[in-house]
Amino acid sequence: MDQLTFDILYLFFVFCFFTIWFGSIIFEKSNYKSCQCSTMKGKKCDYCIHNEEFIENQEKLRQRLAQIHYRPYYQRQYQLYQQMLYQQEQERLMLEQQEQERLYQQHLIVRKLFNKHYQLQLQLEHNHRKKQSQVT
Repeated sequence: MDQLTFDILYLFFVFCFFTIWFGSIIFEKSNYKSCQCSTMKGKKCDYCIHNEEFIENQEKLRQRLAQIHYRPYYQRQYQLYQQMLYQQEQERLMLEQQEQERLYQQHLIVRKLFNKHYQLQLQLEHNHRKKQSQVT
């Protein structure tokens, strides 16, 4: 029983020593963005103020670097979008031209039919007059 108690106490002291000695390294990340200052009155300690400014500056820098990094990608996307719009406009113009050509061809066909009908009508009238003039 004495050996067990000694082992437990030994492990406890080793754990405490380890935590004190390496605790700043282990728990550094969790202490990085927060501190123990009282923010009840709305006041912050110098560490918090400087830390927030540092974080804001880092975020602005990250955004600027992201813009610079992704600028060629966005430019390429914009070029592809412009090409797509140009192709759509060309297709629309081509279809519109084809539709106008089709309507014009229909108009010519109708006009030819109308001219044939008109010519036949004139010929019939002319033949009818001729017959009447022969009869009288």
